[in-house]
Amino acid sequence: MVLTMLALLLSIALQANEIYDIVPLPQDIRLQKGQPFILDGNVQILTASDLQREALFLRDYIREQTGLELAVTDRHNRKVRTIALTVSPSVTHPEGYRLDVSKDGINILGGSSAGVFYGIQTLRKSLPVGKFSSVELPAAKIVDYPRFGLPRYAPRHRTPLPGCGVRQEVHRPPRSAQHQHLPLAPC
Repeated sequence: MVLTMLALLLSIALQANEIYDIVPLPQDIRLQKGQPFILDGNVQILTASDLQREALFLRDYIREQTGLELAVTDRHNRKVRTIALTVSPSVTHPEGYRLDVSKDGINILGGSSAGVFYGIQTLRKSLPVGKFSSVELPAAKIVDYPRFGLPRYAPRHRTPLPGCGVRQEVHRPPRSAQHQHLPLAPC
């Protein structure tokens, strides 16, 4: 009996860990004790006007990924569970964020609007794909910021295209008669 209960608790804990097992892996993920957050059609996205674009992105993505329709508002209603988007000086790195999930709501605090956007990316990667009437997210605290001084989702290298934006002399082999009908590709 004890072993059965232990196995059940372990499987529940592993499922909760798998929900937040995303790429790139955040710096710190701590599951919390308590009831999960229930994401359903009654949840509202709470944001200030300066984060309206991020809120609309989150709303559209949740609709596409889960089929849930969420309202975006700038007024807090204590009776409604919310996903709150906030720029906070408590997050010291401009591209860093803190994502707090509890039964009452989800708070995404960013050092700037970019940090809030990266927190939204973590939340959206944690959501299942399909049509649902509700989604459970385990209580957790997630903290992330760029490592190695690079932006969070920056490509590691970029190769500029020759002749695009900057006038450069590019060596081109002579055209043969067969290839003269092909125009040069625009940038």
